[in-house]
Amino acid sequence: MTQCDFYRHATPRRLLLHFIPFHNLQTAMKFSAAASSALFMAYLSSADAHASVTNPRQRGEVDSCPHCIGITSVGQNPGCPECEPGTLRQTQGACGRGYSNDYNRPGSNYGNVVASYPSGAAFDVSLSWVAPHGGWHQFRLCPDPSLNRLYMNSSYLPTQSDHDAMEACMDSHPVTEWLWLGESGTPPSVRVQLPAGFVCSHCILGWRWDAWKSGNEVYTQCSDIEIYGSGGPVEPPTDPEPPVDPEPPVDPEPPSGPCVNQYQQCGGTGYSGATRCCSGSCTVINDYYHQCL
Repeated sequence: MTQCDFYRHATPRRLLLHFIPFHNLQTAMKFSAAASSALFMAYLSSADAHASVTNPRQRGEVDSCPHCIGITSVGQNPGCPECEPGTLRQTQGACGRGYSNDYNRPGSNYGNVVASYPSGAAFDVSLSWVAPHGGWHQFRLCPDPSLNRLYMNSSYLPTQSDHDAMEACMDSHPVTEWLWLGESGTPPSVRVQLPAGFVCSHCILGWRWDAWKSGNEVYTQCSDIEIYGSGGPVEPPTDPEPPVDPEPPVDPEPPSGPCVNQYQQCGGTGYSGATRCCSGSCTVINDYYHQCL
């Protein structure tokens, strides 16, 4: 937030001070304190009200702070028409910092994959603009898995050296050109082209905005995405089903009725007695005589 932003957002409140008469010093001091507080809150509310990547949702969106984006104050205007965007060092990291959260480190409710895309796909990224400042902006990726992992570890806060390495990686792998916003352009979406053959189960899609009319400021955000190959999205591993014990074999019911003892007749032409052997089997001796053997 620059002084220019502060006065643009706070001027209506500031002008009130010149038109309200005070009858004593104590009243004036009380009013001045209240007005200062109001101006400070106006500053806070305007400082985070710039733009946000809404689809795929950047980490601040997931954290219910959609315009909490990293704001780096740089030594010169980064977004003028003749400026070369992306050349000034940003210190807020690829994912930016909010008022109370550093979005370069995953939190309890942000830092997980929010969208999946096929490798080589072209898709629209949605943007929400609240205080457009013009200038240049770009979307980009880093194919280095070791750098991506630094921004996905909830136990590690990336350092400025990490930010510089990630910035260099992303700067070398844009998925859009540097796009000109003019003085106050607010495109609702931008077409992104993913590189063919690149896949990641979890990587960050970075957005950098080198603003023109907000002073010397660079803004950064990131969205957690998956890029999958021809096999489709990678499903998260699930616990295998426990093996099912086979049912124990069931003994057949024993046959009922009388049986024939061993070596006795159990069949044949004209025979009308029992045909089941108590042991062994009924064997054909001839047409007229079958015997349990």
